Amino acid sequence: MAADAAHDASDQALDVPMPRRIADAVEVSVYIAHACLRREDGQIWCWGGSSSDRLGNSCEFQRSDDEAIPTPTGVELTASSVSVGTAHTCALQDDGVWCWGGSIEGQLMAIDRIMRCPERLAIERPRSVLAVSGGGCVISEEGLLSCWGQGEHGELGAGANNEPVVEATPIPLTNVAQVSVSADHGCARTSDGVIYCWGSNEFAQVGEPPGPDEFTPRRVEGLPLATDVVAGHEHSCAIADGDVWCWGANYRGALALGDRSSQSGPVRTLVRGAGTLARHGGSCAIHLDGRVSCWGTSSSGVLLAGREEVGPVTI
Repeated sequence: MAADAAHDASDQALDVPMPRRIADAVEVSVYIAHACLRREDGQIWCWGGSSSDRLGNSCEFQRSDDEAIPTPTGVELTASSVSVGTAHTCALQDDGVWCWGGSIEGQLMAIDRIMRCPERLAIERPRSVLAVSGGGCVISEEGLLSCWGQGEHGELGAGANNEPVVEATPIPLTNVAQVSVSADHGCARTSDGVIYCWGSNEFAQVGEPPGPDEFTPRRVEGLPLATDVVAGHEHSCAIADGDVWCWGANYRGALALGDRSSQSGPVRTLVRGAGTLARHGGSCAIHLDGRVSCWGTSSSGVLLAGREEVGPVTI
């Protein structure tokens, strides 16, 4: 109860207006205090908390106000993917990885720096990129995974790292098609649909009963072959058989079960007919018909309605 009270005190919902409708969104990424979407033309629009310039819209002058509705970044990108972390955002396009926001402990391969405007990182030939809570990850064209940043709970999948890692570190997995890493754990999907997770397992977010940190990837049992996976705040979700499956902590409705019961292994949620997922304390899914549903907690207007939902709500 004390832990739940501490969590509830740390996030306060904002009174925000109804969302701006964006019909051509093809990808959305959500974290604790901000979110970004990618449009069909590759442009990135972000909203939520603006601290550390995580929204990427301070290229010409410093902005300090939170954005309750999606706003375009200051650099016109033609990205093929986008991902947000604690205080930073990264996008992948043909010429490499572009990131912006705070890089205090190696999140953007730098120490004690804030990137107000999108900048290209020194990463060669990435196939995909992910911004994570304490750093970032890339998948190579050969399906190999590497990550950097903080890893004290094993969230980088390569043992405990108490000091920031500013260079990409190999993770012991092959044939990786997708990766998602949250504040203290991560999950990856292989090309044949198998899900592996690692890092903190305090709330069963790795897919095992609550226990010690897992410093190397472990296969998630009891889950059909998946097409998408996300590591959220003390929970994880995947899409299998066209539906969303989740496991881990659920005190804020992050598992979309319609209640607050936590789960130590994968369970089918109320979200059906989903195509892609976004993640963190509150999660979102883009349905096959183009609708966007979100559930869980809302801080800085991330869910566009300043509220908490234990079941999915179309926005």
